[in-house]
Amino acid sequence: MDSFVIQAGDPETEFNLGSVFTLRGISIGAQNVAYDATTDEVQGTISFSAAFAELLPGNTTFTTTVTGLSGQYDFDSATQRGELVLSVDTLVVAFSDLLRIEGENISVTPDRAVIVEVGSLSATVPALNAGATVTGLRITSTGNFTVTSISVETEGLAETIGIGSFLPFDINTIQVVFPDADGDGRFSLDTFELGVTGSFNFDNFGSLPFTPIIQIGSDSFADNSNTFSFTLTVSDGAIAPKDLGPIQIGFSDLNIADTVIFGGTIILGGYQDGQWVPTFGGTISLQTGGKISNFSGEVNVAVIGSFDPENGILDISANLTVSFEFQDLITVTDAQLGLNLTISADGDFIFNVQRLELESASIGLIRFTIGNIVTLEATDAVLNFNPGPGQNIAEIGSLTVTLDGLGGISGSAQNFGISADVK
Repeated sequence: MDSFVIQAGDPETEFNLGSVFTLRGISIGAQNVAYDATTDEVQGTISFSAAFAELLPGNTTFTTTVTGLSGQYDFDSATQRGELVLSVDTLVVAFSDLLRIEGENISVTPDRAVIVEVGSLSATVPALNAGATVTGLRITSTGNFTVTSISVETEGLAETIGIGSFLPFDINTIQVVFPDADGDGRFSLDTFELGVTGSFNFDNFGSLPFTPIIQIGSDSFADNSNTFSFTLTVSDGAIAPKDLGPIQIGFSDLNIADTVIFGGTIILGGYQDGQWVPTFGGTISLQTGGKISNFSGEVNVAVIGSFDPENGILDISANLTVSFEFQDLITVTDAQLGLNLTISADGDFIFNVQRLELESASIGLIRFTIGNIVTLEATDAVLNFNPGPGQNIAEIGSLTVTLDGLGGISGSAQNFGISADVK
């Protein structure tokens, strides 16, 4: 018989080829196998194929996908055996979403220390939709992957990632970063990271009620022109900055109905080893401008609220007790004000202001002066800093009226309102 084929009875039965492959659905064939006792020589070829193959099973650093595995063993002689050589139609090695290496018609020599060696292979960075080229790939039987270089293609790259799922960052360049190199100039894929350089996309911030200034650590960014770099890693199956922060948003022009202007610094948090570390906090302060002036009291207070990095939602509140003048006509003493602001960002970093309001809980005293003629004073008053058309900025239940121009004659009035259109 010149040839024969043996197939595994159960296609799900697993066979281990040393520590290199786990195989299922094996088919083994022999062609022209013969033994010459006089010369002690074995001739012929034994070949096999597998319906399923997993390269270096049990490794937690990477996953592999193999299709079209076949191999053969050529006999030279009984004293000098031939070498087992395998061939795979396609080989895909994935290091999470950081790197995916793909090759075709790859030879594997499982009996050698180096089982795969390829000069150049195509690759991708799936998390950032970028192509790459891997040079000098070498795989050992112990599962060590090394390369001489990895270059990432960034021409035409238009990828945006979200810092905290909230701040859009446009990536311009990507670099594979290896912490250490072997003595022969090779780099191990057991430990590597992605370094990215880019800038915040301030064009997306146009719908915010203020002009943001982003601060990362000690660096501030106010427009698209300022770039910076950081490292990405994979944490809990998702790509994220490795170590970045603290991340803050500052502003000085949060305008409430052209009446009150606020500034502030909001601390969102930061990243450590790819994990988000919540350190929410910050301050809110009254700013000069708008229709109020000469303010005093708690003009700078700590914010309360939260930042949700999973859903990209910022919720802040601040409570102030202040005194101020309104357009040199109204004097307000000990007004308790509450600022509430909620902003969300969707997957495309389109911002939505879900809530923006300034509430007045109570007022110690409000005084309204008309020249040197009339003075109105009240403690029973509520301010409306978000008036609609025709609405009043102040509603007063009862007040005292003093006619200064008539010798200080006084009286009272009820249900008094001050229009938001006072000039």
